[in-house]
Amino acid sequence: MSAPQVTVVVPVYNVAAYLDEAVGSVLAQTNTDWELILVDDGATDASGAMCDAWISRDVRIRVIHKENGGLASARNAGLDMARGEWVLFLDGDDKLAPEALQTALAHSEGADVVAFGLARFPESGTGWLDKAYSFGDVREMGGYMEQIWRDGVLSACTKLYRRASICCRFDESLRHAEDLIFNLEYLPHAQGIRFISESLYHYRWNGRENTLGKRFWLDQPEISARAWGLTRRVFAGVPAALTFFDKRYVYEICKHLKKLAQIEAMPERQRLLVMQMYLQEPLLRERCFAETPKTPDDTCLWRLVARGDAAAVCEFLRTAGDGVPGFVWTE
Repeated sequence: MSAPQVTVVVPVYNVAAYLDEAVGSVLAQTNTDWELILVDDGATDASGAMCDAWISRDVRIRVIHKENGGLASARNAGLDMARGEWVLFLDGDDKLAPEALQTALAHSEGADVVAFGLARFPESGTGWLDKAYSFGDVREMGGYMEQIWRDGVLSACTKLYRRASICCRFDESLRHAEDLIFNLEYLPHAQGIRFISESLYHYRWNGRENTLGKRFWLDQPEISARAWGLTRRVFAGVPAALTFFDKRYVYEICKHLKKLAQIEAMPERQRLLVMQMYLQEPLLRERCFAETPKTPDDTCLWRLVARGDAAAVCEFLRTAGDGVPGFVWTE
C-alpha cells in the first residue's frame, strides 16, 4: 500500500459522545488521500470499542490501544505510526471543515508548516460562535509576532506539518502547554510557515477555558520560563520579535500572579512560594522600572514587585478588579 498524502492523528480518551463526529469529519474530506490513526489512550468509556468498529468501515483507519499516558503520549504514538507526507492533529471532540486538507495542501508549496484558522461551535452542535483565530492572508512568519501568538499558531491542531521536518516529540512529562513547547522546539527547524485565512479547524466550545482558566499548575513558572527561553532562540536576530516576547512573558507573569492570588483552594504557604519564584524573575523587575504606570494602583503594584514582597503583592491582587493590573496589554 502506497503512503498517503496526509496522516490525521486523533488522541482518544473518553470522548464517546463526540468521536463519531470527529471521525466523520475526516471521512468527509474533499481530499481523500489520507490515513486516520485513532490512538485509544486507555479510555474508560466506549471510545476504545468505537475505534475498533471504525476499522471495519474504512481501510484507511488504523487504531492504537495503549495505557493512559496523556495527550502528549497519545500524539507521539500516532506520530510514530504515521506514514503520510503530512501530519495533522485532531482532538477527539473536535472536527475538521470538509475542505481542510485540500485547502491546506494547496498552500503547502515551499513550506514545512501550513497554519490555518480556528472556529468555535457550541457543544449542542447548532449554530456557530465567533470565527476566532483566523489569519488575514497568506503570510510568512517574520514580522507578525503578535498575530503568531494571539491567533493560535502555537497550537498543534491548527497546522499541517510536513512529517519529514518533525525532529522532536511532545514532552510527555507536561500536564499542559504541550503544544506550546512542541512548536517552539520545532519551529527553528522548519524551512517555512504559511498562514491561510480559512478557519479549517472546528473547536468544540463547552466552556473548558472558563474552568481551566481558574486552575494553576505548580509547574507554571517553570513552563513559562522555558517557553520564553525557546522564543528567544526561535526568533534570535529579530529584535522586534524579541521585544515582543519579552513583553509578553512579563504580561504572562502578571496574569499568573493575579490568578495565584485569587485561587481559593490553595495552601497559603504554597501560594506564596510560587509567587516568590515569579518575583525573582529579572525580566519582571526590569520591566517594573521601565514601564510607565497608568494608574495609582499600577504604581503601588510595581513598588511591591520591586520589593519582592510576595505576601504584599498577593494581598493587593486579591482585591484587584478585572484585567491584569500593573501591565497594559491588548489581547
